Amino acid sequence: MDEKRIARIEEMEARLDRLCAWLKGGEGDVSEDYRLLDGYYRSPLWRADFEADEAGQLPAGLRRGVLSEDAMYDALTEYESRKAGEACGKKVYFAGSIRGGRGLVELYQRMISYIKREHTVLTEHVGNLSLQKSNVDTEIYANDMAWLKESDLVIAECSTPSLGVGYELAYAERIGKPAHVFYRKDVGLSAMLTGDPYFQLHPYEEESEIYPILDSILHSRGTSM
Repeated sequence: MDEKRIARIEEMEARLDRLCAWLKGGEGDVSEDYRLLDGYYRSPLWRADFEADEAGQLPAGLRRGVLSEDAMYDALTEYESRKAGEACGKKVYFAGSIRGGRGLVELYQRMISYIKREHTVLTEHVGNLSLQKSNVDTEIYANDMAWLKESDLVIAECSTPSLGVGYELAYAERIGKPAHVFYRKDVGLSAMLTGDPYFQLHPYEEESEIYPILDSILHSRGTSM
C-alpha cells in the first residue's frame, strides 16, 4: 500500500472539502487550498492517483472525491469565477439628499470616495460640492432609474429627509436591489423605512462608525440581504 499516495489524497480531499464549503457560503480564506488543488489537478500526480483508483489500488474506505474530474473542474472553475467577480467590484447606487437639503454633502463625498477605492459608484454626483442642475427633470428621472437597475446594491444616507431618496429606496425594493440605509441616531427616520424589514438599517453616532459597516457590506460575497 502506497502510504504517501494515500496521505496526499487525504490532504487534497480535506482541501476540496474546505473549498466546497466556501463556495456554499462558508467563511475563511481558501486561496491556499485553491492554489494547491489547482496545482495537483494539473500535475502528473493527479493522473497517477486517478489511475491507481481505477486499478483498484486504493483502500475501499478512502474518500476520493478529489479524484473525480468533474468535481475538481467544477469547484476550481467556480472559485475562479467568484474571485474574478470580486476583483471587478460592485456597482453601487449611492443615494443622498439633493433638493431636500445639502447640509451633509461633505459626508456624502467622503462616503463615496471610500466606496470608490474598490468599487464603482454610479451616482458620485450626489457628493459633488458644487452640484448644479444641468438636466431637465425627465432626464434626471430616466438616468436614476437606469442606474438603479444597473446597480448591485443601494447605499443611502438618510439623515436629511428627501422625497427623492425615499422614492429611490422604494424602487430598489420593488426591483429586488439590496438596500442599506445609514442615518444619525438623533434623527427620527420615517416609519416607512424603520417598519419595512426589507431595508438594512445602520444608525450611527459618529462618522467613524460608518466605514467598518461599509467594509462589511461591500466585502461580503454576493449582494443578498
